[in-house]
Amino acid sequence: MEEKKYLNKIFTYKLIYIPIFIIITLLFFLPLLVVFYKSLSVSNIFSVLKDKYINSVFKFTIFQAFISALLSTIIGIYGAYLSRFINKKNERLLISILALPFLLPSILVVLGFINIWGNNGIFNIILKKIFNVDYPILNVLYSFKAIIMAHIFYNIPLSILIIRSYWNKIGNNMEASSYLLGINKFKTFFTITLRRLLPAILSSFLLIFLYCFHSFAIVLMLGGDPKLTTLEVEIYRRSRDINLFSSAASLSIYSLLFCLIIALIYFYFQKEKFKEKNNYFLEQKKLKGFQKVLGITFTVILLLFLYLPIISIIIRSFFVDNKFSFLNYSKLFSNSDFIESVFNSVNIALLSSIFTTIAAFALAHSLRFSNKSKNIFKQLFIILPLATSSIIIGFGYYLISIYLRNFSNIIICSIAHMIISVPIAASIVKQNYDKLSINTQKSALLLGANKTRLLLTVDLPYLKHALFASFIITFAISIGELNSTLVITSSDFTTLPVLLYYSITTHDIGLSSTIGSLLMLICIIITSIIYSGVKNE
Repeated sequence: MEEKKYLNKIFTYKLIYIPIFIIITLLFFLPLLVVFYKSLSVSNIFSVLKDKYINSVFKFTIFQAFISALLSTIIGIYGAYLSRFINKKNERLLISILALPFLLPSILVVLGFINIWGNNGIFNIILKKIFNVDYPILNVLYSFKAIIMAHIFYNIPLSILIIRSYWNKIGNNMEASSYLLGINKFKTFFTITLRRLLPAILSSFLLIFLYCFHSFAIVLMLGGDPKLTTLEVEIYRRSRDINLFSSAASLSIYSLLFCLIIALIYFYFQKEKFKEKNNYFLEQKKLKGFQKVLGITFTVILLLFLYLPIISIIIRSFFVDNKFSFLNYSKLFSNSDFIESVFNSVNIALLSSIFTTIAAFALAHSLRFSNKSKNIFKQLFIILPLATSSIIIGFGYYLISIYLRNFSNIIICSIAHMIISVPIAASIVKQNYDKLSINTQKSALLLGANKTRLLLTVDLPYLKHALFASFIITFAISIGELNSTLVITSSDFTTLPVLLYYSITTHDIGLSSTIGSLLMLICIIITSIIYSGVKNE
């Protein structure tokens, strides 16, 4: 305990992390306090609780999130199992293949599904020609199955990566011992492996549940039926009507409290993941026979499911009236709204990435030497934004912007995007910071370095890759962020995702695909940078 206090005293640079920690706290809680103030009336709170429509919306929100998380996790378990048979050289490629769909903005997922599964989508065009009919044979969009399919598309990569990462750490000698005792693989998996993987499986399920609970663009664009409305969509709709601000605020509070409980459970299982001590590995045998055929079939279907919507966006952008053309691109680049939206998107993404990376370092630095009680508080602070949807954060800042009429939309959106991105960025930096040996820092001090020099010559150089990864991933999140931007800004301020959203609502699929292709190009570049970073590591 005394050593911990000593390390805290000599290593922490309080002039850096304390002011930043206070600023982040204020920026996070200020919009929530404004929302809470709007819902302060007891009559408003109870009237929302008694509303049968709201109760049905809340039930549907939980139901669709549960089904989406359950199916994504089940598929993720098998995907993680197959990934264990991939050699280390191809392991890096696997991470990049799975990273791209997960890094896509949700509005791009919507566009990809419209291109593939829509009434005039690729599948229906092919089926119309095969069966010689003029009506769509597949009716997938604007239904519950469309929402679930889109959520599975978005979250399977996340589930595979979470479970695979944990599975690779726990070793397989217990399973090998089970085989030696004559127990078959099926029984061994359900009695030993599955139980050992439970913390990772539950972490995956709860995280995906939170993401699907907060899902906005997918439900708004692919639902189509008022019965398929979630809390986030309902909050957005009510936030656009000044007479419904109080009910939108009340719904935001309910959503926040419910998700906070889920986030705390998730935090508990995250800690449980690190308690598994057995990490002894035996040689992994290759898949053979039926297992190999099943594995290849699963991989092919998964790749088609993940990448056909992505490829379809690029293909559609080059066709006008079923003819190959660059007309969509020439129209887009001569459009002043597009130029303005690119300018706004890049500026917001740059500002939010810089703010977030600085904040992530400050939080990781303070967590490194905090005592246990303070550490838990700060870790909870990092995951608290997981319980807060971008719609609620956007609504809070929209209410603030009403009072700050002349305040820049770019600054407000940058702050909102920073709050959304901080948990991921701080986690990346903290994981790498924990690998830095305290003995290295002690040696620097013994050689005469003060805390400032220690920071500049040891800590920051060691963390440069993590800070760069934090910046790049935050940039990707910000450049594709639709939810908070749509709530905060009016129709005369556009970013690339907002422009794409408006374009899809006008059913101009060619122009939408062109905007989507440019957004996707940014995501591909970022994924390439991540792959390059993984390769260098």
